[in-house]
Amino acid sequence: MFPSPIDLWLVFVTALFASGHCIGMCGGMVAALSLHAPGSPDDAHQSSYFMGRHFFYGISRLSTYLVLGGISGWLGSMAPSIGRSPILSALPLLVAGVGMIAMGLETWGVWQLKIPIINSWLAGLEQRSIRENTWRKPVVLGVLTGLLPCGLHWAFQAKAFATGSVTGGLLILTAFGVGTLPAMLGLGWVIHFMGNKVRKNLQIIAAIVVIGMGIMALVKGLHKAGLIN
Repeated sequence: MFPSPIDLWLVFVTALFASGHCIGMCGGMVAALSLHAPGSPDDAHQSSYFMGRHFFYGISRLSTYLVLGGISGWLGSMAPSIGRSPILSALPLLVAGVGMIAMGLETWGVWQLKIPIINSWLAGLEQRSIRENTWRKPVVLGVLTGLLPCGLHWAFQAKAFATGSVTGGLLILTAFGVGTLPAMLGLGWVIHFMGNKVRKNLQIIAAIVVIGMGIMALVKGLHKAGLIN
């Protein structure tokens, strides 16, 4: 199921709608990049320092998304080659459908994704990285952002899996990463000032779109497996 332009547009818009969710998940890491800056607030050197750190943070975050998206697409491409069973051929769509519905519900707030060992490990790395004041800091924080157990992100990793190709996975995660840029660059704070109700409504819209895409993938998978007409 190679992504169409409409698929990529939906991914982008969904990520854009979920800016409030992105701020809640990753706002602390972005804010940490502004700590311990050299010079006075009006210093031109400080401005370039901030821009450089946010650039490296953004590049490392997007790179993590793309690497994981490529792996997801590659894993999805292996299912049909395992055998000629219709169910195996439909496996990427079925897994993606279930995964996107589950992650959509997590984004909605119906349940919370908790993996204690991973969460604890990531939290420890985050705290150690925040205390640093080197150029390694934005890179490490960017990678950590891409590894966070964010329902929205992993929903689109499931969709990348469903594409059954490395290129498809890269395209899906590129659209997702670009959609999160406004929040990560600070423009998402506009949504923050609109109030909790507006942010919550936008997050629910994003979750509904993800769930809808998951249902579509699941139906296509069931049809491809010959389980429904």
